[in-house]
Formats: sequence, C-alpha cells, structure tokens
Amino acid sequence: MLPLIPPQPVLKPGDRVRYQGATHVTQHVVHRHGLTVVQLKGQSGFIPLDKLQPA
Repeated sequence: MLPLIPPQPVLKPGDRVRYQGATHVTQHVVHRHGLTVVQLKGQSGFIPLDKLQPA
C-alpha cells in the first residue's frame, strides 16, 4: 500500500503568493526530485512550495 500524500497547490508563473508577510509574484516553478520549488521575482534563490501561501 502506498501512503497518501496531500495534493500541493498548483502554481504557475505570474501567480501572486505570500512569503514572509509580503506579497510576491512567481517567476519560475520547478519540479525536481519530487519537490516543487518557486523562484520569486526579484529574488535569486528558490523557495520550497510548502513555505508559500496563495495571496
């Protein structure tokens, strides 16, 4: 039997999200090694999807 994994929200470039109390716009969404990470406009690093909230 496989464990059930709750579905992650679907994001695409241009979506607005909340991160650390501020609203940002997603620039890139990358799925790698079973993990989804997002790059926000104006930031160089990638952020795990579970740290973001829809705005």
